Amino acid sequence: MLAPPVQSVRHPANARFSCRRRSRQRHAVDRPRIGARLRSTRQVLGISQKIFAKKVGVSFQQIQKYEKGINRVSAGMLVKICQSKA
Repeated sequence: MLAPPVQSVRHPANARFSCRRRSRQRHAVDRPRIGARLRSTRQVLGISQKIFAKKVGVSFQQIQKYEKGINRVSAGMLVKICQSKA
């Protein structure tokens, strides 16, 4: 006689370690504030995303994602952007 299959029981403390990926949500500050401010400052300086990215040390696609709010701008990257000769 075979034993019934064992069901895995999740402990509530381990619920955050779910196998499902959480949907990435854009934070309220990223696009309207930081991304828009980054874009407007770059445009006031009259430089392209490509030139700006080169000065900061990232790809122009990354700058584009920062401006659209797709990727979050870390504190370290903000310091790097501010220190660039833009």
